[in-house]
Amino acid sequence: RAPAATIFWTNTASGSWSVASNWSPNQVPGAADDAVIAVPGDVTVTAGSSVTVRSLQCSNHLVMAGRTFRVIAGPSVVQGQLWMTNGVLLSATGALTSFTAAGQASANGSGFEAIGGADISLPNLVAYARGASCSSASWRANGSGSSLDFPGLVSITGGSCAPVEIQALNGGTVSLPQLVTLNEGLTSFLADGTNSAVNLGALSQSLATTRLHSFEARNAGLISMPQFPGGRTTKVTLQSGGTMDVAQLRELSGFTVNGMAVNFAALTNLTTGNVSVQG
Repeated sequence: RAPAATIFWTNTASGSWSVASNWSPNQVPGAADDAVIAVPGDVTVTAGSSVTVRSLQCSNHLVMAGRTFRVIAGPSVVQGQLWMTNGVLLSATGALTSFTAAGQASANGSGFEAIGGADISLPNLVAYARGASCSSASWRANGSGSSLDFPGLVSITGGSCAPVEIQALNGGTVSLPQLVTLNEGLTSFLADGTNSAVNLGALSQSLATTRLHSFEARNAGLISMPQFPGGRTTKVTLQSGGTMDVAQLRELSGFTVNGMAVNFAALTNLTTGNVSVQG
């Protein structure tokens, strides 16, 4: 294989990422390479197997359909439409690494991980549905400076078998500032660690009637949800110095509080009565 290089897509028709002849030089981009997809026309490149590249610049459309799609250095941008399918995991790793989908995006059933200071931003992802798969689907920002930023997302539909797990860990942040509605389906939020934060500033309704929506802040993590009134399947957990907006909550299925004082000033309805207070 040739040394690390910038590898250019040359096929002026839609095609497969994994076919070497679609690229110049004649090789599929690897972990040390910068991939560039910029050809005339309405072209879609399909990555049907796992991909790791140093970075990606794509002005055409991209389908991610393998197990993982990983970028590991510098900025990556998709200007065309992005379709994430088959439960693919989009991963960005390392400080100063970023992935931005500037065009329309669809990511139902897929996962995200930003690790070690990386950032993933999908400003035009509007809705997300977990689907019926029993495999895990996690959105994870892990490490100081790591972030998931989905400023256009307005609704999440959780899973019927496995939850959408949305996690800010070890100083990471998850920002969903326009998320308004949690539809039926298993969904969990976790902020764990100092400076770990989940921003749900616009969240105002849970439409679930049977499946759990859980919120947990621990070890000085923060979940901001000042407008959320709770719901009949909503459970909250606060422990080890975690912070969460709870004074406005009116309805819960239950709560757990460990080692701290919490005022559920507006709470009027516990649908199951599952309450644990320790310390």
